[in-house]
Amino acid sequence: MPGGILAINAVSPEHTTIAFWCLYQTLLGAGLAAKPMRLPIPSFDRHEYGDWGFFLASPHPIAAAELGTLSFPPDLQALQPDSWQETFRFPAALAHDRHQVCMHTLESPQLFYYLMNFNKFFADASSDPALSMQAPTEATTREDWIDFLEIEEPGTGLIGVGDRLQLETLAQSWLTQLEQARHSPAVLCNQVELLPVHHAYHTP
Repeated sequence: MPGGILAINAVSPEHTTIAFWCLYQTLLGAGLAAKPMRLPIPSFDRHEYGDWGFFLASPHPIAAAELGTLSFPPDLQALQPDSWQETFRFPAALAHDRHQVCMHTLESPQLFYYLMNFNKFFADASSDPALSMQAPTEATTREDWIDFLEIEEPGTGLIGVGDRLQLETLAQSWLTQLEQARHSPAVLCNQVELLPVHHAYHTP
């Protein structure tokens, strides 16, 4: 709809942080103004997903005043009309490396790779620019937070190289890491980290 806003169910910004910011960069790369959101969903929280993520996106900038005109149904339990704009505030450490994450494209489907391989700030020693993600610390002052309602950001346009889940790409990654481990005693080669899928829902 002309003038409409797209609302997107995302992933957990706490447990799948890199994947969350991959979605953010993908929206920005599509020429949309994107606003990330995080809020606790009681049933998700009981299953230890942490806060859940969403995005609002539009071809035009999204103003805080515009969102302030939204009407809500009565008796909401987890989202309050007078404070829901707080969902756009993120700990600065959680969003620190959002500009180093590749966007998701048909040629390089980074989202699936990030979801499968980098769970809850997991990072390996490869050259992927997104893997320097820093674990968030407790935010205590205003400077420790980023309010995404107050900022408009351009996309960085980072695109991955190929499909990281294809066998050819994986095999090349394995060979590179094995070669590094063979020539440098300081480089430890963990065979588990060389598996194509490395995720809590999967086992070797």
